[in-house]
Amino acid sequence: TSKNLDLVFLIHTSQKVNKKTYVYYKQLIQDIVRDANVDAGNVRVSIVVYRKKALVAFNLKKYKTKTALLEAIEKLKLYRAKIGNVAIGLDMVKSKVFTTAAGDRLINAPNVVIILTDAISKAAVKVIDSSAQALKDTGTKIFAVGVGLTDVSQLERITPLPGHVFNPDTFLKMGAVRDDIVKQLEALQQNDEAGDEKSLTVENSNKADIVIAYHFSHTMKIPDIDKYFVPFVATILEKASIDNGDVRVALVTYGRKARVLFNLSKFKTSADVFKEIKKIDKKDRVKKSSGGDALKEIRTNIFTAKGGNRQDVPNIIILITDDKNSDDQPLFLEEAQLLKAAGVKIVAVGVDSANIAELRTIASNPVVKNVISVKGYSTIASQDVIQSIRGTTQALQEFRTPVQPQPRETTTGSRKEPIVTRTPPGRGTSPPAG
Repeated sequence: TSKNLDLVFLIHTSQKVNKKTYVYYKQLIQDIVRDANVDAGNVRVSIVVYRKKALVAFNLKKYKTKTALLEAIEKLKLYRAKIGNVAIGLDMVKSKVFTTAAGDRLINAPNVVIILTDAISKAAVKVIDSSAQALKDTGTKIFAVGVGLTDVSQLERITPLPGHVFNPDTFLKMGAVRDDIVKQLEALQQNDEAGDEKSLTVENSNKADIVIAYHFSHTMKIPDIDKYFVPFVATILEKASIDNGDVRVALVTYGRKARVLFNLSKFKTSADVFKEIKKIDKKDRVKKSSGGDALKEIRTNIFTAKGGNRQDVPNIIILITDDKNSDDQPLFLEEAQLLKAAGVKIVAVGVDSANIAELRTIASNPVVKNVISVKGYSTIASQDVIQSIRGTTQALQEFRTPVQPQPRETTTGSRKEPIVTRTPPGRGTSPPAG
């Protein structure tokens, strides 16, 4: 089944490229789009060229048939230049191509940019970072092919996700990256559709795989953990059907790095889950806040088969923080987009001085429902807050004779952390685009 995609090729060719080697650029583009369902309107394609300035060769609404598109690519003019400003190119894509006037579909069609270049951009690092981030903040996925480059660190800054940067040795080998790119585009298209379908089931499903991720700033008062936060987490889960297997729970804390306290497969009873929640303590108070690392850990280690994830069950993240900003904000936003594209629902709870604007960016729509602002920890377990969180997820409202949390243990001991095996995320094999 063909899925929607709005695809832009962003091209730079240095003075080393001639008409013969430029053929390999065009062949790669043609090979990528050849099996795409252009005629039915599922896939739209644009090409942008960048030198010192950028120009749009054609936009997303220009060609509506595959025959016309392939012919246009074949006739694409060679624009060689000594200087290539990739930041200008990225800005052009965002402002002139990914717009409704240029044929972009704002919903139901993922936006993807594939950079093709054989040279390093001379633009300032901060300028490139800013332009790339502005585009990624819109949910756009970026891939990059650097031909013959001995250093791809610049491309990796633009798109730091694993497997998104390709580095063929020569122009002749450009075609070898085609299959990997197409496979990822197919997965993105599949995830986009599956995500839309799966997210719709969250509010009316009694089953759920739920991850609670929390961050305590170093200014949090230690007594507030036992007095307010632990009861808050326990109350959220007290009506969840953990004992009969409908609901699975994982717990993650994050500071400088994320730490999985237990994954979805670790505990099968509410008594065990509540017992572990009681172990939350002052050691989790830290100055650094790496929300991006936390979401990446959840995506790659928890929402996987080994992490206890179930393919036919909605995924929910309840993220709780009192920090003003995530110290790895670009990764934070990027990982949130990846999770949401895969159908994961993100509910964000901002306590005290938390950056609500940032949480609105990472939370699922509608943000008015999925972003909850709390004045302080003393009110976090109020009925209004609890009901707001439960209102986002049916599985938190079901009552199955829950086991109440036991009094906090007075004995000390080290928390056992699960052994986490890194496995690639995935929810099944995507069908080929066509």
